[in-house]
Amino acid sequence: MAARRAISLPPPRAGCLTAYVSKRIALLEDTLKVKLFHRTTRHVSVTNAEKLMLSWAQRYSTSMRQLDGALEETQTEIHGGLRIAASSASAKPRGAPALRIG
Repeated sequence: MAARRAISLPPPRAGCLTAYVSKRIALLEDTLKVKLFHRTTRHVSVTNAEKLMLSWAQRYSTSMRQLDGALEETQTEIHGGLRIAASSASAKPRGAPALRIG
């Protein structure tokens, strides 16, 4: 948003109204008690606080993706149930020995 110097959304998110985005930014600024953007009717520029927050947010996002990947790597066991359907005539002679556990 700041790179485009306007409070508008790129086409994939165009369903969200500019007024909604502006209110959410104002709420975030109130919560953080800092101004993140210098806004005029025709121009938006970032403040030093926004640059700092963006840097932290990007590091947080990267860390969360790395954590997600690390946690996925720990999932080595198969979880859940397995259901096999077969008629009793075909399952007994061939399937039962192959499915023996133990």
